[in-house]
Amino acid sequence: MPAHKFGFSGAVSAHGVKYRKRTCLACEAHARDACGLPERHARTDERGYVWCPNCRHSLHPVHFRRRPGRPHLYLAYCIVCTRTLDRARVCTPRGSAAWKRDIQQRVARKRRRSAREQAERRRFVADAIVLLGRRGFTRAEIGRLCDVSKGSLIDWANAVRRVTPHVAARFGKLLSLTAHMALGPTPVRGRRTPHPDMSALQAAMTPVLAMYPVRNAWVHGKHRGARAKQSPGATTAAVD
Repeated sequence: MPAHKFGFSGAVSAHGVKYRKRTCLACEAHARDACGLPERHARTDERGYVWCPNCRHSLHPVHFRRRPGRPHLYLAYCIVCTRTLDRARVCTPRGSAAWKRDIQQRVARKRRRSAREQAERRRFVADAIVLLGRRGFTRAEIGRLCDVSKGSLIDWANAVRRVTPHVAARFGKLLSLTAHMALGPTPVRGRRTPHPDMSALQAAMTPVLAMYPVRNAWVHGKHRGARAKQSPGATTAAVD
């Protein structure tokens, strides 16, 4: 199915790549109609005007401010509505019922956004592992190139483990470096000889790994938790 039939999820990778949803627009509309949910208004129309959900008008883009750090996106409300809502928020007494309700709504929106972005990163990394396998890389080689453990790869392949933005950036860079490789019918599960491009890819991924550090519980073959544990005698001596 063409990519234009899938909507954008709102999440953007570190390289500026917009993630698309796995469900097409037609299936989303069918599920929304089956549940009786109201149709979500489009953010922009054919004229390029932007929709403001507060005043419910499509306005020229000059009436909207850009998002900090994301200049390709607009703020949720127009300039006039943003000022009105900010004044109402400032004038609301601290500790009142309206103030508490506003805090709860803001926290709920932040959690929904974080959950949506996390789900997109999980799907992206799971699809990246399958795609790299079809390009001829075993999971052990993928782990060495991205400097992650095999257990993490298994969990990410099943989309059951949390994926940080730096991990997604590593996989995105590896996909771009191997974009010229042909795809096989199925992912590679095992191979006796190493991949012919392993040395060149490891050299190319070295600055990427330094740019996107990932927390690792293993240092020089020892677990961080094991190093933190001390014997009772050592603890007593330290206290004394």
